[in-house]
Amino acid sequence: MSSQAWEMGRNDLVRLQGGLCELGRAVTDVDVRSVESSLDERAGGVLAVMVLRLLDDVVEQLNTITARCEEFPPTSGPVSQQDWELQPLRDSYAPLERVLDSAVETRLGSVRVVEEMAFIAGLELRQRSERVRRLRRGANCRAILVECDGALRRIRKALEAVDAAIARACGVEPRLEFRSELQASLLVRAAYVRIRAQFEQLSQLSKPVSTRIRIAGTQIATAIGWDAYVHMRIADRLLMRELQVRILNWLADEVPDEIAGERLLVDLRGFAQMLTLINRRQELVEHDAGILTAALRQIRDDLDEAALRRQLIAVAGRSAEIDGWVSSGVRLGREGCELLIERALAHTAANSLGEAAATRPDANRKQDPAVLRSHVGSMLE
Repeated sequence: MSSQAWEMGRNDLVRLQGGLCELGRAVTDVDVRSVESSLDERAGGVLAVMVLRLLDDVVEQLNTITARCEEFPPTSGPVSQQDWELQPLRDSYAPLERVLDSAVETRLGSVRVVEEMAFIAGLELRQRSERVRRLRRGANCRAILVECDGALRRIRKALEAVDAAIARACGVEPRLEFRSELQASLLVRAAYVRIRAQFEQLSQLSKPVSTRIRIAGTQIATAIGWDAYVHMRIADRLLMRELQVRILNWLADEVPDEIAGERLLVDLRGFAQMLTLINRRQELVEHDAGILTAALRQIRDDLDEAALRRQLIAVAGRSAEIDGWVSSGVRLGREGCELLIERALAHTAANSLGEAAATRPDANRKQDPAVLRSHVGSMLE
């Protein structure tokens, strides 16, 4: 391919990258929060129409990108790419999010990679479109909301990943902010840590029930406005909304029932505790296991408790013990630090085994302690 032909092709891809940016803004403009708060059937139908239109537009743009990439010769000039670099995209059975994360994080960036990413993303989004279309016929608003939220999340991921690939292939800046599944999960976990801390403080306040419930309502309303909110599981968001409605209804009573108020506060604490289940996400298990294993090795080589505290900030929310120690300033010594990290690693291993067992027929069986110890040992090898 001549340098002039390459430059023309590059300019076309950069122009198409601009289209991805416009679609990204359109996704941001979709107001899912209002549908969550009302669960109105008509609002759910409007949301489905908007999401279907977006899916069609994004798939069309990805198809255009794929077709333009196919016009580049397979092994000429700047577009040449080793076959092994494309294998993670072609052969992986992992979910779309993890496939695209892997491609972006390993800095794959050629026209061939752009083509493969646009193709597999378009394929996934066409399947999502069919699912939303089927649901529109008679499904309730909650089911439509769940499906549309999943579709929007995958649209964002596809746009961000293909944008990043075009930027690398063409030597330009990305137009969208790429956020990996790990980055999103860390953002959400940090938000959940804040929610749990707020509700824990609330339970310790010696104030009337009405005051505590009013504070809880303010805290939930604030959390709904956080950047992390759209990355939270839709089930968690809907449960938060249900609690918000219960709070508003309780406060609206002329003579609120104190017993019902206490029960509501208990449910709020239970919800906050349930948020720790985020630690079962595969990307968080892998992330935390890596940091904890490195910390344990560092302790055995040369203990520096101040440095260890800074290192363990990265796993905030994994272990209440670790979080408490990091903020306390108490010295534990080598043996105490080892025990602290080993317990957190064992808990992380249990999360990993629990997640893997969730799809097996024996998922409810208790884990053999020997198996658990073996799993922890494998992390330390």
